[in-house]
Amino acid sequence: MPNIKTFLTYALIAVSLLVIGLFTYHNITDEKKHEHYKPLEAHNSCLALNYHRIRSGTLYERTLKLMSNSNELNRYNVFKDDFEAQLKWMTAHGATFVSEQQLEESYKTQRFPAGCVWLSFDDGDETTYTNALPILKKYHVPATVFVIAGQVGNKDFNNIKLATWTELRKMKDSGLITFGSHTYNMHELLDNKPIFNKVPAAEFKADLLKSKATLKKELGIDAKSFAYPYGNANDKTMNVVEQAGFDYAYILAPHAITTDNYRSLLNRIMVDDETFERQVKEWKGFKT
Repeated sequence: MPNIKTFLTYALIAVSLLVIGLFTYHNITDEKKHEHYKPLEAHNSCLALNYHRIRSGTLYERTLKLMSNSNELNRYNVFKDDFEAQLKWMTAHGATFVSEQQLEESYKTQRFPAGCVWLSFDDGDETTYTNALPILKKYHVPATVFVIAGQVGNKDFNNIKLATWTELRKMKDSGLITFGSHTYNMHELLDNKPIFNKVPAAEFKADLLKSKATLKKELGIDAKSFAYPYGNANDKTMNVVEQAGFDYAYILAPHAITTDNYRSLLNRIMVDDETFERQVKEWKGFKT
C-alpha cells in the first residue's frame, strides 16, 4: 500500500510539472511570436555568431528546457544536434566560415567574403570541448573561444563546469580553435550590472593584463581580442580595453559586422534556436 501511495504521489507531481511546463512553454512561445527581428545587414558584411553552452540534449535536459523559462537553458544553450544542424544548413546555403584572423583581415581591407560567418564561444565551458569541438572538426569550421582565465577548470562557476587548461590546449592543437580574453575574474554582476563597468578603470585594466599574461603562460598565445561579458560596454570600459592592448573587442548586438562597425564594439549575435530560425536564416548573405 505505501508503494502505491508513493507511486501515485510521484505520478501526480510529474503530471503537475508537465502541465506547468507546457503552460510555461506556451507563454514563452507566445512571447516569441511577438518578438521582432530586424533584417541583418547583407551587403559586405559578416555574421559573427556567438554561442555559450552546447549541451548534449539528453531527455532530462530537453524536458527541463520545456518545463523551464531558464535563460541558461533557452537563451544560452543550443543542443549539440541542433548545433550540427545549424552548421549543415549554413554550409548548404553558401556560408564561408572564417577564422578570427581572416575576419580581422577582411575588416581591415573592408571586403568580406560572400556568405561570411565567424563562430565564437564565450566562457570556455566544458561543453565547448566535449560537444562543440567534435562537430567543428567534422565540418572543418574554425572558431574562437573567449576564456575567463582566472576560472579555468572551475567545476562550479555559476552552476557551469568550465573546461580545464588541458582541454583548452587540446582545442588549440586541433588547429581550428583560437582564443581571446573574457576577463581574468570579472565575469560577474554587481548591483545587477557588469562589475567591470563599476570598478575603477585601473582595477579593470589590471584584470585584463592578468588575463593576457595567463593566456600567454598557459596557451602560449598573445591574446589580441576581448569579448565583453554580458555583451555590455561603455566608453570607459572600451577605452580601458584598448589601453590594455586589445586590437578588437566584441559586444552582443543583433547586427552583422560591417566595415563601419568600430573595432572595439564589433557586433556578435547570440544564437539560440529562435534567433537562428527567425533571424540568422533570413540573412540575405546566404544563398536561397
